[in-house]
Amino acid sequence: MDNGSQFLKVGLIDEKKPSIELPNVISRDKVESFNHRFIGLEAVKNCTISPFEYPITGGHVKNWDDVESIWRHIFDAKLGLTPQEHPLLMTEIATVPKHQRERTMEIFFETFNIPSLFFANQASLSLRATGTSTGLALSSGSGVTEVVPVYNGVTLSRAVTKLDLGGRSATKYLAHLIEKDTGHRLMSSPGAMEVLRELKEDQTFVNKGPAITKTPSDDDYDDIPWHCWLPDGSTVEVNREHVQTCAEPLFQPALAGILHQPGMPNLVADCLDRCDQDVLSEFPSSLLLCGGNTYLGGFTERLQSELNTLGLGYITVEAPKGRDLIQGLVALFWLPKLRQ
Repeated sequence: MDNGSQFLKVGLIDEKKPSIELPNVISRDKVESFNHRFIGLEAVKNCTISPFEYPITGGHVKNWDDVESIWRHIFDAKLGLTPQEHPLLMTEIATVPKHQRERTMEIFFETFNIPSLFFANQASLSLRATGTSTGLALSSGSGVTEVVPVYNGVTLSRAVTKLDLGGRSATKYLAHLIEKDTGHRLMSSPGAMEVLRELKEDQTFVNKGPAITKTPSDDDYDDIPWHCWLPDGSTVEVNREHVQTCAEPLFQPALAGILHQPGMPNLVADCLDRCDQDVLSEFPSSLLLCGGNTYLGGFTERLQSELNTLGLGYITVEAPKGRDLIQGLVALFWLPKLRQ
Protein backbone atom coordinates (compact mmCIF):
# COMPACT_ATOMS: atom_id res chain seq x y z
CA MET A 1 0.00 0.00 0.00
CA ASP A 2 1.40 3.33 -1.13
CA ASN A 3 -0.45 5.72 1.15
CA GLY A 4 0.31 9.05 -0.54
CA SER A 5 -1.12 12.48 0.21
CA GLN A 6 -2.66 12.71 -3.28
CA PHE A 7 -3.24 9.12 -4.37
CA LEU A 8 -3.60 5.74 -2.69
CA LYS A 9 -2.21 2.75 -4.57
CA VAL A 10 -2.85 -0.80 -3.44
CA GLY A 11 -2.24 -4.22 -4.92
CA LEU A 12 -1.18 -7.79 -4.27
CA ILE A 13 2.53 -8.56 -4.28
CA ASP A 14 2.37 -10.83 -7.35
CA GLU A 15 0.83 -8.11 -9.52
CA LYS A 16 3.00 -6.10 -11.94
CA LYS A 17 1.34 -2.86 -10.84
CA PRO A 18 -1.23 -1.79 -8.24
CA SER A 19 -4.72 -2.98 -9.12
CA ILE A 20 -6.27 -0.10 -7.17
CA GLU A 21 -5.38 3.56 -7.56
CA LEU A 22 -7.69 6.29 -6.35
CA PRO A 23 -7.51 9.88 -5.12
CA ASN A 24 -6.86 9.90 -1.37
CA VAL A 25 -9.82 12.17 -0.68
CA ILE A 26 -13.14 12.00 1.15
CA SER A 27 -16.30 14.07 1.45
CA ARG A 28 -19.64 13.87 3.23
CA ASP A 29 -23.18 14.35 2.03
CA LYS A 30 -24.46 17.76 3.13
CA VAL A 31 -27.78 16.30 4.27
CA GLU A 32 -27.18 15.53 7.96
CA SER A 33 -29.79 12.75 8.03
CA PHE A 34 -27.94 10.95 5.23
CA ASN A 35 -24.63 9.94 6.75
CA HIS A 36 -22.83 8.95 3.55
CA ARG A 37 -19.18 9.43 2.70
CA PHE A 38 -17.87 9.83 -0.82
CA ILE A 39 -14.40 8.31 -1.26
CA GLY A 40 -11.86 8.62 -4.06
CA LEU A 41 -13.22 9.29 -7.54
CA GLU A 42 -16.75 9.43 -6.17
CA ALA A 43 -15.72 12.35 -3.94
CA VAL A 44 -14.08 14.15 -6.88
CA LYS A 45 -17.14 13.66 -9.11
CA ASN A 46 -19.44 15.05 -6.41
CA CYS A 47 -17.22 18.02 -5.54
CA THR A 48 -19.89 20.57 -6.58
CA ILE A 49 -22.33 18.96 -4.16
CA SER A 50 -19.94 18.25 -1.32
CA PRO A 51 -16.35 19.62 -1.36
CA PHE A 52 -13.78 16.90 -0.68
CA GLU A 53 -10.89 16.99 1.77
CA TYR A 54 -7.44 15.41 1.97
CA PRO A 55 -7.09 13.45 5.25
CA ILE A 56 -3.31 13.26 4.66
CA THR A 57 -1.29 16.42 4.01
CA GLY A 58 2.47 16.49 3.54
CA GLY A 59 2.67 12.85 4.61
CA HIS A 60 0.98 13.67 7.93
CA VAL A 61 -2.44 12.32 8.88
CA LYS A 62 -4.88 15.12 9.71
CA ASN A 63 -8.03 13.06 10.21
CA TRP A 64 -7.69 9.49 11.45
CA ASP A 65 -11.40 8.66 11.12
CA ASP A 66 -11.32 9.58 7.43
CA VAL A 67 -8.11 7.64 6.83
CA GLU A 68 -9.56 4.55 8.49
CA SER A 69 -12.73 4.89 6.38
CA ILE A 70 -10.64 4.99 3.19
CA TRP A 71 -8.61 1.95 4.24
CA ARG A 72 -11.80 0.03 5.02
CA HIS A 73 -13.22 1.04 1.64
CA ILE A 74 -10.10 -0.35 -0.02
CA PHE A 75 -10.30 -3.72 1.73
CA ASP A 76 -14.08 -4.19 1.49
CA ALA A 77 -15.21 -2.49 -1.72
CA LYS A 78 -12.11 -2.49 -3.89
CA LEU A 79 -9.95 -5.51 -3.09
CA GLY A 80 -12.70 -7.65 -1.64
CA LEU A 81 -10.35 -9.53 0.64
CA THR A 82 -10.02 -10.31 4.31
CA PRO A 83 -7.19 -8.22 5.84
CA GLN A 84 -6.64 -10.83 8.58
CA GLU A 85 -5.18 -13.13 5.94
CA HIS A 86 -2.69 -10.74 4.35
CA PRO A 87 0.57 -9.24 5.65
CA LEU A 88 0.90 -5.59 4.65
CA LEU A 89 3.80 -3.57 3.25
CA MET A 90 3.16 0.17 3.55
CA THR A 91 5.07 3.22 2.37
CA GLU A 92 5.73 6.29 4.49
CA ILE A 93 7.80 9.45 4.32
CA ALA A 94 11.29 9.24 5.80
CA THR A 95 10.45 11.91 8.39
CA VAL A 96 7.20 10.35 9.58
CA PRO A 97 6.49 11.18 13.25
CA LYS A 98 6.75 8.28 15.68
CA HIS A 99 3.21 8.82 17.00
CA GLN A 100 1.78 8.52 13.45
CA ARG A 101 3.48 5.20 12.84
CA GLU A 102 2.26 3.92 16.22
CA ARG A 103 -1.33 5.01 15.48
CA THR A 104 -1.17 3.34 12.07
CA MET A 105 0.00 0.10 13.69
CA GLU A 106 -2.76 0.32 16.26
CA ILE A 107 -5.47 0.62 13.59
CA PHE A 108 -4.17 -2.18 11.38
CA PHE A 109 -3.49 -4.63 14.21
CA GLU A 110 -6.47 -3.91 16.45
CA THR A 111 -9.14 -2.87 13.93
CA PHE A 112 -8.21 -4.77 10.78
CA ASN A 113 -6.38 -7.59 12.58
CA ILE A 114 -3.66 -7.98 9.96
CA PRO A 115 -1.01 -10.62 10.77
CA SER A 116 2.05 -8.41 10.14
CA LEU A 117 3.01 -4.94 8.99
CA PHE A 118 6.21 -3.54 7.50
CA PHE A 119 7.01 0.13 6.79
CA ALA A 120 9.42 1.47 4.17
CA ASN A 121 10.00 5.02 2.99
CA GLN A 122 9.45 5.95 -0.65
CA ALA A 123 13.03 7.03 -1.36
CA SER A 124 14.64 3.78 -0.20
CA LEU A 125 12.08 1.78 -2.19
CA SER A 126 12.83 3.71 -5.37
CA LEU A 127 16.54 3.02 -4.90
CA ARG A 128 15.81 -0.66 -4.45
CA ALA A 129 13.67 -0.61 -7.61
CA THR A 130 16.77 0.43 -9.57
CA GLY A 131 18.74 -2.50 -8.14
CA THR A 132 20.71 -0.79 -5.38
CA SER A 133 20.40 -0.41 -1.62
CA THR A 134 22.94 2.40 -1.20
CA GLY A 135 22.63 5.91 -2.54
CA LEU A 136 21.03 9.32 -2.35
CA ALA A 137 17.44 9.94 -3.42
CA LEU A 138 15.26 13.01 -3.69
CA SER A 139 11.62 12.14 -3.16
CA SER A 140 9.08 14.83 -4.07
CA GLY A 141 5.42 13.90 -3.89
CA SER A 142 2.22 15.81 -3.43
CA GLY A 143 2.87 17.24 0.01
CA VAL A 144 6.53 16.98 0.94
CA THR A 145 10.04 16.81 -0.55
CA GLU A 146 12.84 14.87 1.14
CA VAL A 147 16.47 14.13 0.36
CA VAL A 148 17.20 10.69 1.79
CA PRO A 149 20.59 8.94 2.12
CA VAL A 150 20.37 5.15 2.28
CA TYR A 151 23.27 2.85 3.18
CA ASN A 152 22.91 -0.91 2.68
CA GLY A 153 19.14 -0.57 2.85
CA VAL A 154 19.19 1.50 6.05
CA THR A 155 17.95 5.09 5.95
CA LEU A 156 20.39 7.49 7.63
CA SER A 157 17.63 9.33 9.45
CA ARG A 158 19.77 12.06 11.00
CA ALA A 159 20.96 13.17 7.58
CA VAL A 160 17.51 13.36 5.95
CA THR A 161 16.53 16.88 4.89
CA LYS A 162 12.99 18.02 4.30
CA LEU A 163 11.02 20.73 2.51
CA ASP A 164 7.34 21.11 3.39
CA LEU A 165 6.40 21.70 -0.24
CA GLY A 166 5.47 19.36 -3.07
CA GLY A 167 3.17 19.02 -6.04
CA ARG A 168 0.16 20.40 -4.20
CA SER A 169 2.15 23.56 -3.45
CA ALA A 170 2.90 23.98 -7.16
CA THR A 171 -0.82 23.61 -7.91
CA LYS A 172 -1.66 26.24 -5.30
CA TYR A 173 0.93 28.60 -6.75
CA LEU A 174 -0.55 28.03 -10.21
CA ALA A 175 -3.96 28.98 -8.78
CA HIS A 176 -2.42 32.04 -7.12
CA LEU A 177 -0.90 33.23 -10.40
CA ILE A 178 -4.20 32.76 -12.26
CA GLU A 179 -6.20 34.48 -9.51
CA LYS A 180 -3.77 37.40 -9.57
CA ASP A 181 -4.22 37.87 -13.34
CA THR A 182 -7.92 37.05 -13.73
CA GLY A 183 -9.56 37.69 -10.37
CA HIS A 184 -11.17 34.26 -10.59
CA ARG A 185 -11.36 32.59 -7.16
CA LEU A 186 -9.90 29.09 -7.38
CA MET A 187 -8.21 28.00 -4.16
CA SER A 188 -11.51 27.83 -2.26
CA SER A 189 -12.83 25.21 -4.70
CA PRO A 190 -11.41 21.66 -4.39
CA GLY A 191 -12.90 20.81 -7.78
CA ALA A 192 -11.16 23.73 -9.49
CA MET A 193 -7.88 22.81 -7.80
CA GLU A 194 -8.21 19.26 -9.13
CA VAL A 195 -8.57 20.61 -12.68
CA LEU A 196 -5.47 22.76 -12.19
CA ARG A 197 -3.54 19.79 -10.78
CA GLU A 198 -4.21 17.82 -13.95
CA LEU A 199 -3.25 20.81 -16.10
CA LYS A 200 -0.03 21.26 -14.13
CA GLU A 201 0.97 17.63 -14.56
CA ASP A 202 0.24 17.66 -18.29
CA GLN A 203 1.64 21.05 -19.30
CA THR A 204 4.14 22.38 -16.76
CA PHE A 205 7.70 22.80 -18.02
CA VAL A 206 10.05 23.87 -15.23
CA ASN A 207 12.18 26.89 -16.12
CA LYS A 208 15.92 26.25 -16.50
CA GLY A 209 16.51 29.15 -14.11
CA PRO A 210 14.51 31.64 -12.02
CA ALA A 211 15.01 34.45 -14.56
CA ILE A 212 14.01 32.44 -17.63
CA THR A 213 10.45 32.89 -18.84
CA LYS A 214 10.50 30.91 -22.10
CA THR A 215 10.90 27.23 -22.84
CA PRO A 216 13.57 26.00 -25.25
CA SER A 217 10.85 25.43 -27.87
CA ASP A 218 7.85 27.66 -28.30
CA ASP A 219 6.26 24.94 -30.44
CA ASP A 220 5.35 23.05 -27.28
CA TYR A 221 2.95 25.83 -26.34
CA ASP A 222 1.34 26.75 -29.67
CA ASP A 223 -2.14 26.12 -28.29
CA ILE A 224 -1.96 28.43 -25.27
CA PRO A 225 -3.48 30.38 -23.64
CA TRP A 226 -5.88 27.64 -22.62
CA HIS A 227 -9.45 28.06 -21.49
CA CYS A 228 -10.00 25.51 -18.74
CA TRP A 229 -13.49 24.37 -17.88
CA LEU A 230 -14.14 24.24 -14.15
CA PRO A 231 -16.64 21.96 -12.35
CA ASP A 232 -19.10 24.84 -11.82
CA GLY A 233 -19.34 25.39 -15.59
CA SER A 234 -17.17 28.51 -15.72
CA THR A 235 -13.88 28.87 -17.58
CA VAL A 236 -10.53 30.33 -16.64
CA GLU A 237 -7.65 31.38 -18.90
CA VAL A 238 -4.19 29.93 -18.31
CA ASN A 239 -1.14 31.34 -20.12
CA ARG A 240 2.50 30.44 -20.71
CA GLU A 241 3.85 32.24 -17.65
CA HIS A 242 1.45 30.42 -15.34
CA VAL A 243 2.56 26.91 -16.32
CA GLN A 244 6.25 27.80 -16.48
CA THR A 245 6.34 29.53 -13.11
CA CYS A 246 4.11 27.38 -10.91
CA ALA A 247 6.93 25.00 -9.88
CA GLU A 248 9.22 27.83 -8.72
CA PRO A 249 8.30 27.50 -4.99
CA LEU A 250 10.11 24.16 -4.98
CA PHE A 251 13.33 26.02 -5.79
CA GLN A 252 12.39 29.29 -4.06
CA PRO A 253 10.21 28.34 -1.04
CA ALA A 254 9.75 32.00 -0.05
CA LEU A 255 7.30 32.30 -2.98
CA ALA A 256 5.00 29.96 -1.04
CA GLY A 257 5.60 31.70 2.29
CA ILE A 258 8.19 29.17 3.52
CA LEU A 259 11.03 31.27 4.92
CA HIS A 260 12.78 28.80 7.23
CA GLN A 261 13.55 26.01 4.72
CA PRO A 262 15.85 26.01 1.68
CA GLY A 263 14.90 25.08 -1.87
CA MET A 264 15.64 21.65 -3.29
CA PRO A 265 19.24 22.30 -4.45
CA ASN A 266 20.28 23.47 -0.99
CA LEU A 267 18.30 20.60 0.50
CA VAL A 268 20.66 18.23 -1.32
CA ALA A 269 23.72 20.17 -0.14
CA ASP A 270 22.53 20.15 3.48
CA CYS A 271 21.94 16.39 3.35
CA LEU A 272 25.46 15.77 2.07
CA ASP A 273 26.89 17.95 4.87
CA ARG A 274 25.10 15.82 7.46
CA CYS A 275 26.42 12.51 6.13
CA ASP A 276 29.51 10.85 7.56
CA GLN A 277 32.29 11.24 5.01
CA ASP A 278 33.35 7.60 5.28
CA VAL A 279 29.85 6.46 4.42
CA LEU A 280 29.45 9.13 1.76
CA SER A 281 32.56 7.88 -0.01
CA GLU A 282 30.73 4.62 -0.75
CA PHE A 283 27.75 6.38 -2.33
CA PRO A 284 27.47 6.53 -6.13
CA SER A 285 27.94 10.05 -7.52
CA SER A 286 24.30 10.32 -8.48
CA LEU A 287 20.99 11.60 -7.13
CA LEU A 288 17.94 9.47 -7.86
CA LEU A 289 14.67 11.35 -8.41
CA CYS A 290 11.44 9.75 -7.29
CA GLY A 291 7.88 10.82 -6.58
CA GLY A 292 5.25 12.13 -8.99
CA ASN A 293 6.45 15.71 -8.71
CA THR A 294 9.80 14.83 -10.31
CA TYR A 295 8.04 13.90 -13.56
CA LEU A 296 7.29 17.54 -14.39
CA GLY A 297 8.89 18.57 -17.66
CA GLY A 298 12.32 20.15 -17.23
CA PHE A 299 12.55 19.18 -13.54
CA THR A 300 15.70 17.08 -13.92
CA GLU A 301 17.52 19.68 -16.01
CA ARG A 302 16.69 22.54 -13.63
CA LEU A 303 17.88 20.66 -10.56
CA GLN A 304 21.08 19.59 -12.30
CA SER A 305 21.76 23.19 -13.34
CA GLU A 306 21.33 24.51 -9.80
CA LEU A 307 23.48 21.76 -8.30
CA ASN A 308 26.21 22.73 -10.76
CA THR A 309 25.91 26.33 -9.58
CA LEU A 310 26.35 25.19 -5.97
CA GLY A 311 29.57 23.39 -6.87
CA LEU A 312 27.92 19.96 -6.79
CA GLY A 313 28.35 19.25 -10.46
CA TYR A 314 29.98 15.91 -9.67
CA ILE A 315 26.51 14.65 -8.76
CA THR A 316 24.47 13.43 -11.73
CA VAL A 317 20.72 13.81 -11.37
CA GLU A 318 19.08 10.62 -12.61
CA ALA A 319 15.45 9.94 -13.41
CA PRO A 320 15.29 6.40 -14.88
CA LYS A 321 11.97 4.93 -15.92
CA GLY A 322 12.44 2.00 -13.54
CA ARG A 323 12.33 4.09 -10.37
CA ASP A 324 8.76 3.13 -9.49
CA LEU A 325 8.60 2.56 -5.75
CA ILE A 326 6.00 -0.17 -6.24
CA GLN A 327 8.69 -2.27 -7.91
CA GLY A 328 10.82 -1.50 -4.87
CA LEU A 329 8.07 -2.89 -2.65
CA VAL A 330 8.04 -6.09 -4.67
CA ALA A 331 11.85 -6.39 -4.48
CA LEU A 332 11.74 -5.75 -0.74
CA PHE A 333 9.08 -8.41 -0.20
CA TRP A 334 11.25 -11.13 -1.74
CA LEU A 335 14.13 -10.51 0.66
CA PRO A 336 14.53 -13.67 2.79
CA LYS A 337 14.70 -11.75 6.09
CA LEU A 338 11.42 -9.99 5.41
CA ARG A 339 9.58 -13.13 4.33
CA GLN A 340 10.61 -14.81 7.60
